[in-house]
Amino acid sequence: MEDTGISIRICSFNSLIKGLLISTVLSFLFYTGISFVYNYLLESIVSLISLTILCFLIFWINIKYDEISDRIDVFSKTIAFDFQYSQPKFFNLLRFIRPLNPYIGALGTILALLFVFLAVPALIIYLLIHPGAPGTSLKTGAFFMSAGTGALYYFSNKDKFPLSADKVMFFTGILLGPVGVFEIIS
Repeated sequence: MEDTGISIRICSFNSLIKGLLISTVLSFLFYTGISFVYNYLLESIVSLISLTILCFLIFWINIKYDEISDRIDVFSKTIAFDFQYSQPKFFNLLRFIRPLNPYIGALGTILALLFVFLAVPALIIYLLIHPGAPGTSLKTGAFFMSAGTGALYYFSNKDKFPLSADKVMFFTGILLGPVGVFEIIS
């Protein structure tokens, strides 16, 4: 009987630590990221948007290259029996980029998510309190973003928190983590 009480306490403590770690790391990343983007707002928004567009453009060109290359191959093998063809030099360049295509698509997606998670809150804070200091608004935004992401983690992994004590301890960790980070940063 005593063994199950200890395992329940350990499981609840693990839930608290998990919530603390998730919210601490996320609040630190959101706070520093939004702070950086806020301080260099125009440059960071323009660079994030341009890098995202560049990655997706390269991704799109590679997909179109595959289609065009396949059509040229089919044409040369079926219709033009003795016709000697050569692909444009641009296609030879794309042949080297082709293996990087999944990584370029992933990089574009990550940059787009960074834009959404960092630049949009920084822009909202900038529009709300432009002449003032962003301290409290920045902490509030990072708190809500980290708590919201922690709550999303909880809802996607409900089976890892079977007891109500685990749920309470996890949410306690989610709410206490950002407070500790902001006390250390400030």
